[in-house]
Amino acid sequence: MPRKSSPAVQFVVESLAVPIPIAAQMLGGTVRSVRGLLWAKKLPYVKLGKKFVIPVDALREFVRSWRAAQSPWSDGDAVREPSARTYSVLLHEIAHAFKKAEELGCTVAHLWRYYLEAAGGAA
Repeated sequence: MPRKSSPAVQFVVESLAVPIPIAAQMLGGTVRSVRGLLWAKKLPYVKLGKKFVIPVDALREFVRSWRAAQSPWSDGDAVREPSARTYSVLLHEIAHAFKKAEELGCTVAHLWRYYLEAAGGAA
């Protein structure tokens, strides 16, 4: 009599810590840049034998703190709300961009790309 096969059980294992090359991929950087962060003590690590591994939670916290520091509204740990004047200036600039694009017969995206290229930035 043939044996009944049991359904396959799959386990999803989420790593608690990852080696440096994987951390570099997760951060979108290089192995060298991640090693630099370790040397600068900006990222914690654990040494397992000869390998250095970085806790995934530490990577998430690093990105979270970096984003907060890069935010134009960041004030240390607290994020402040933009003022009504900031919104007013932004709305004025957006309206001006749409008007200029309409005059030139192009889209705002094309206009933005042109301004970036003219300023020497990347499109």
